[in-house]
Amino acid sequence: MGGKMKLETKRLKLRKFLLSDVESAYNYLSDKKTMLYIEEPYNFEQTQEFVKECCIDDEPYVYALIEKLSDKLIGHMIFHEYEYSEIFEIGFIIKSDYWGNGYSYEMAKALIKYGFSELDLHKIVAHTIRPNTASIHILKRLGFAEEGRLRLQNFDNGEWVDEYCFG
Repeated sequence: MGGKMKLETKRLKLRKFLLSDVESAYNYLSDKKTMLYIEEPYNFEQTQEFVKECCIDDEPYVYALIEKLSDKLIGHMIFHEYEYSEIFEIGFIIKSDYWGNGYSYEMAKALIKYGFSELDLHKIVAHTIRPNTASIHILKRLGFAEEGRLRLQNFDNGEWVDEYCFG
């Protein structure tokens, strides 16, 4: 896909992370509500590592999600090769303050279109856990089908929960 990929929708921009984004990324990655179904909130050092390791490579795994109106980093989109060059994984994390605006759906839809029309992908996959009903709803609305369930695969908030695989 290339680290130079930039994608825009009516309200959002997707771009490569910059080292100067660390503080803004910390703003949402340290938020307990935002990270509820993902993992424990990040401290500042973990956020720096995340941005350096996953986001600023020539071929990043994760892209910065910018709200055009405010020009703020409000989250990120995961979009990268998954096992084969023709299969990509998609995911999203958006600061809880911005939930309910349709941002995940809007940018995921644009990424899916880009993946199939520009990258000629065979398939796009996504994973989430049982309690994350909002993400499951978004994935189904995007046309994803549940393809499998890994029983008690993830430890979330003190209990083992199922992981759902979508394609």
